[in-house]
Amino acid sequence: MDDIRGERPHPLASVGIAAGMLLDIKGRYVKIEKIHDNRVLEIIDQLTMAPIQIRSEKSGEAISPTLEWLRERYIAGEVRPVEPVEVAFSIDGRRDLLDPDRLLDRDPDARWRRGLAARAYESGAVRTDEGLGQWIESEFGNHPDDLGRTPPSGSSLKRWIRRWLANRGSAWNMIFVRGRTPGISQLDPRVAVIADDCAIWYWSTPHESARNAWIRARRMIKAHNAKLDAGEEPLKAFSEQTMRNRIKRLKCYDTVAAKFGKKHAERLFKGAGEALVATAPLEIVLMDATTLEQVIVFDDDWQMPACRVRIVALMDLATHAIVGFHVYPGPDRSETSIEAVLNAVAAPTIPSDLLARYPILGWIMGKPSAILPDNAKTLIGPSTLPSFEEAGITVLMPPIETPTAKAKLERWFGTLKSRIRTLPGTIIDPKRAVELDYDPVAEACVTLPQLQRIIDRFVAEYNATPQKALDNRSPAQVWEAHARRQFLPVLNDRTRLARILGRTGTALLTRNGIEKFRLRWRDSAKVRRLLSNLAGTQEARERPSGDLVIEVKIRWNPGNLDTIQVFDEIDREWVVLPSTKPLYTYNLSEWEHEVYRRAAKRRGEAFETQQDMLESRAATLREIDEMAPKLPFRRRGEMAALYVSESVKKLREKHNEAQEENFPAVDQSTSECERLDRGLPRPGPARGGADPTGKAAPERPHGYYGPAERELTDSDWDLDETEVDDDEIGRTEEPDEEELPPEDDR
Repeated sequence: MDDIRGERPHPLASVGIAAGMLLDIKGRYVKIEKIHDNRVLEIIDQLTMAPIQIRSEKSGEAISPTLEWLRERYIAGEVRPVEPVEVAFSIDGRRDLLDPDRLLDRDPDARWRRGLAARAYESGAVRTDEGLGQWIESEFGNHPDDLGRTPPSGSSLKRWIRRWLANRGSAWNMIFVRGRTPGISQLDPRVAVIADDCAIWYWSTPHESARNAWIRARRMIKAHNAKLDAGEEPLKAFSEQTMRNRIKRLKCYDTVAAKFGKKHAERLFKGAGEALVATAPLEIVLMDATTLEQVIVFDDDWQMPACRVRIVALMDLATHAIVGFHVYPGPDRSETSIEAVLNAVAAPTIPSDLLARYPILGWIMGKPSAILPDNAKTLIGPSTLPSFEEAGITVLMPPIETPTAKAKLERWFGTLKSRIRTLPGTIIDPKRAVELDYDPVAEACVTLPQLQRIIDRFVAEYNATPQKALDNRSPAQVWEAHARRQFLPVLNDRTRLARILGRTGTALLTRNGIEKFRLRWRDSAKVRRLLSNLAGTQEARERPSGDLVIEVKIRWNPGNLDTIQVFDEIDREWVVLPSTKPLYTYNLSEWEHEVYRRAAKRRGEAFETQQDMLESRAATLREIDEMAPKLPFRRRGEMAALYVSESVKKLREKHNEAQEENFPAVDQSTSECERLDRGLPRPGPARGGADPTGKAAPERPHGYYGPAERELTDSDWDLDETEVDDDEIGRTEEPDEEELPPEDDR
């Protein structure tokens, strides 16, 4: 389909990269003006209105940016789409805004207001009520769009200019929404409570009518008005039809079953079991997890069998493409599903040979509109649902009695296992292992990063392979076909998404900040502001000592306890509080903290101050090196998860230096990120060499384990004793006996 200028767009341009798209590149707002067939982009700086050029790495000459350059900048976290500033319109209104024709139908004057604001701003008129009023008197009517319209006041024009500047000249926020927003009750809040109570009474009481519920509500309103003092305004009664509307709004399976019985409710609400259908990529994404059959080793230096790993994968329902996955050792944890979603938003890792043959593979990514997870609470627990909703991701309820809902993803798991079954360390049938004289534990030699790269290639090959279910087309071809027909928002603000996704709960806010998991988060200025704003709310109370205590809504990332977010009900924003133990909590997951705490409890160690926690964690890390070779294979999974996590942290510390950028550095500090030191200790020296036997832990430099250097005994690491306070943190059950070959507890 040709665009409005008669030019044919590039095949990749409609994968969310279309002409007219606004982007934020390192704090600079730019606009994609045109996409050429040779993958060259025309990008206009919205501040200087000049085209942007970059420096060639080979010749150093100024050249135009390309799609490959834009993808590399997105991988580096420097590109994010600029979303329009939304106003309070309905859902149907938001859909209208996606279509320029519907935009004009909804409010034809929106574009005129935009043009008038632009003319006034570009003329240099004084932006005051009086100055803009004088400009309207002298200039209004000179433009054809002004004909037949009433001139606005100076204050109205000043407000339009402010809105126009806030959204970089877009007409979206110039729309005026008239009338009441759907879903907002017109009743007095006290009357609305009475209406809801009577509607619930109707559904919970058999053989009662809606009219009796209305009569009951009128009687309650009359009794309330009789108790009012002189001068107080009485409550107004509502109509019988309003009562019927309230009753109808509460109609669901539970209410119908309570009034008419479960049999009647089943007949009304039970699904027929048809398969789910999606009409566009990223509309519905399937999520599930499984255990792989491969045994990994700790790392290249320590070729010692550690454990089997699990994988969480996301499959797009419309195209059958794998848009993201996460491989991890240890038990299921809340942060593993979050990492899979973040990996889906990030640019995929595609082998260079496949990317050259199928460029569309590099653009199979994006934030899903809805996720259909498995029934396991460890995938997406109840406390993470509000965060997913805030991020714009709807979590669908798994269909009941519909085992084929995620059959496509389960078949992909089977295909993956069959493809990597030839890797060393693969668990096979015990009888066949004896016949082949094959010991999978002894043969293990693949590390977690190596397994990750192998699966990366398999995913790319799968997305490029034709399938019968797709009419002999590949998922990549189906994805590209959809992209040619409609806009796909593949670029997302990954940093913001990572900040939003997490678990939600409540805690007590005091002058000393927030305390949870035996950790504390505090910032003097922010805590003072929160206490001042929330002191008058219903959740606030004073202790006998005079201290103020407020129950607040909090959100934390289960994969990083370095900060915690507190919701300010007055300012309607999340306030980020830093940890008071930054050396301990940096990149520390909730699951890791729970393991360290339980290990300290077994050893009878203090676990209060930052020094206590650092010393206790150092002792636990030392146990991995000293005790892992002595433990049976089946008891090394938790150790491997901690070891890999610590290794990842060290790798991140080694690559902190930023590369030279094509754009100048811009201060992008916000209220959500104000710490400059990141709470990091100085990077330590690299690990020592590996032991020739390949079993003992490699030598560590002095100080690797921190200040604690005491001798350990076998009783310090007792994996038989497990304590899990929250089943959303992780599973600790052992696998079934038949899943492992005999004599593997050596």
